[in-house]
Amino acid sequence: MKAEDDEKEFLESYDPSIYDRPSVAVDILPFTQETGRLKIIMVKRGKPPFKDAWALPGGFMRINESADEAAMRELEEETGMKASRIEQLYTFSDPGRDPRMRVLSVAYLCIIAEGPISLAAGTDASEAEVFTVADRNPLELISTSGAVIHEDNLAFDHAEIIRTALARMEGKAWYTDIAFAFLRDRESFTYKELMYAFEAVLGKPQVPSNFRRKVNGIWRIEPTGKYGPQSGLRIPELFRFAGRNEK
Repeated sequence: MKAEDDEKEFLESYDPSIYDRPSVAVDILPFTQETGRLKIIMVKRGKPPFKDAWALPGGFMRINESADEAAMRELEEETGMKASRIEQLYTFSDPGRDPRMRVLSVAYLCIIAEGPISLAAGTDASEAEVFTVADRNPLELISTSGAVIHEDNLAFDHAEIIRTALARMEGKAWYTDIAFAFLRDRESFTYKELMYAFEAVLGKPQVPSNFRRKVNGIWRIEPTGKYGPQSGLRIPELFRFAGRNEK
């Protein structure tokens, strides 16, 4: 009991103001893909700092929520979308990354499965738009309207955050199922659709025969016994994802 009493007495007398307390934000990287082209949803800031600059969706974490909860809330509030996969990427903590004050940002890698994108900007975002990742180093994004955005034009340190996410996805492509998260349906896809997902993650085209051999050496891709819509003279066979091959 003495230890509990000592703990209670300590907490009652503790002064939290003796340490500086930085603010904590979350930044979201919502990626999707279309025919092997990696795309990312960005928002245009509606107010300073960096007003009218393109930025990642995000915002400050509320006092009563976890970083994970804040990330899912901000994604839906600022884009209107929900992720098929979300995972913590990295914490960005450079003292000068935000001109307002000391802000730590917990970045989240979000994958939105292939399919129609319906955006709805909100809170401090005046617009939300889908950009194609045209080049990775230096970073270059192209909007659906054809506008080209270079890394120097992005708000805060968001170019660095995006490059970190791209490197993370490339590094995880062959030892995790991250590419499969881009599929519209893991239970029904063609090898061509799967190759598109890997091309988006890796940022380079794949040779179909080599790709099929490599992916089958790592993953269990099982036939469903069904076929997709006819494409030219071919009727593509449909497969399902069944996990990693056992060693």
